[in-house]
Amino acid sequence: YHGFGVYQMCFHQLSLIDTFSGLTATEGFGLLVASLCHDIDHPGVTNGYLIRQQDDLALRYNDVSVLENHHASVACTILRAEKTNISSGLEKVEQGVFRKAIIKCILATDMAHHQGL
Repeated sequence: YHGFGVYQMCFHQLSLIDTFSGLTATEGFGLLVASLCHDIDHPGVTNGYLIRQQDDLALRYNDVSVLENHHASVACTILRAEKTNISSGLEKVEQGVFRKAIIKCILATDMAHHQGL
């Protein structure tokens, strides 16, 4: 249910608050999809745990935003499949914008990068 709660808050902010007026429709759509996918396939442990255990995910992503990179990769892999490619109606350039927005938003959920905010 967590993803739906995050989606609801993002949708609320996009629709009622002028905070995101600088986003294109494609970027806003990417943000909403990212809100649903930001914890997809979560193993229930932290980045630190995966790094300490030298888990395959930590090795794959070089100990950097391990889970966030994994969530973004899984989301983009699912969205690439023919039956789940919800961006297939977009021009190729816009498909790239959509994918980049999803990746950027999911990677931004790594709390290790929030101490300076």
